[in-house]
Amino acid sequence: MLHTVEFYININQREKQLMEELHGKRIKRVLREVENNYPEFRLRIGKPHLNKRHNIYLQIDAIELLKCEDGIITEADYEQVQERIVELEKILFGHLHLKFILNRIDYRLDVKVHSDEHRECLFKMWGKLASKYGHLTKRTKKKKFRKEGDRDIYIDCQQFKTTIYIASKALVVCVYDKGAERKAKNETIKTYEENVVRFEVRLMARHLAYKAREKKIKRTLKAYFRQDTFDYYIRKYVFGIFGTGHFNKINKVREQLADNGVKTKDQQELICFLKDVTKRGIEGAISYRENSKNQKGCSRYKFIKYKIILDVLGINMIMLPIREKVEGDVLMNPLYEVYLESFERLILKMLCIQILLRQEYTEIVSYQLTTLTKNKFHKL
Repeated sequence: MLHTVEFYININQREKQLMEELHGKRIKRVLREVENNYPEFRLRIGKPHLNKRHNIYLQIDAIELLKCEDGIITEADYEQVQERIVELEKILFGHLHLKFILNRIDYRLDVKVHSDEHRECLFKMWGKLASKYGHLTKRTKKKKFRKEGDRDIYIDCQQFKTTIYIASKALVVCVYDKGAERKAKNETIKTYEENVVRFEVRLMARHLAYKAREKKIKRTLKAYFRQDTFDYYIRKYVFGIFGTGHFNKINKVREQLADNGVKTKDQQELICFLKDVTKRGIEGAISYRENSKNQKGCSRYKFIKYKIILDVLGINMIMLPIREKVEGDVLMNPLYEVYLESFERLILKMLCIQILLRQEYTEIVSYQLTTLTKNKFHKL
């Protein structure tokens, strides 16, 4: 569910002095000593602003904090995480009663893909995604770094062809091979990270500020440490961008369309559209069909119609190349099973809401009936 969480607190010069007096040391040394005593917390202080205020940043790896051997974190773990944060606030700030504010939260979804060839082929397919998704743009190069002593060693994850970033200044979506990342950093692969493809949705400060301003969602851990919030972001950004259908060769697509009773006209249009997607990508196919004089343009209605048909049949919009050697002419998408589980949770939630609304409605109606009968008897 969670990967990392980042908080910040903005302190003035007076508060900084009080903290240094409380610990009898400079602020940087205080943060360093706390880090050494509590390795699950990472603390740093930012450069002073023009008004001489400072930001203190706290970064937490939820798995390290909870010491999860299986890497599974659920909504029930919120209380334990919050207790540790409150404990740290008391150690750092003492009687000042200062509180950290949520600055960033990373949701993660881990799926197991046991075959190396399968993972390599999946990244090839996902690499053909549209270059834009709403306000997010696909980035071809992204550098990560790790600290080795006082030096920052930069690692270009793109050279391993196992990382895809689609990002804006407010939100980042990425998928990467966790094992390949560990090897690139010369780190040991943990048990729950073996053969794992990890999807991440990172909510940055701008997004959290927008949600607080426009949607009245508080910038607290409690507001985002929820299963339904996690499901919402995974459905919208992971399933929406990477798709949930399996990757099929063109002959297999034709068979599935015919076997499921799709109209002949729709079959022909779908196959033409999928061929264009294979040649030019999703964006290229739409613009090509719009500008082509010989073919009708792919309207918004038709695009949505094609997508619904393909999603219902479990077919991805990106087709497998004919020369790709895959068993059964189908490359299984690991997101398909996760999508079904998420969809089941959504349906159950909607049913629960419907039942609650029905109960409230019956209570209101029964109350109205009782008041009406009382008034009638009173008049008599």
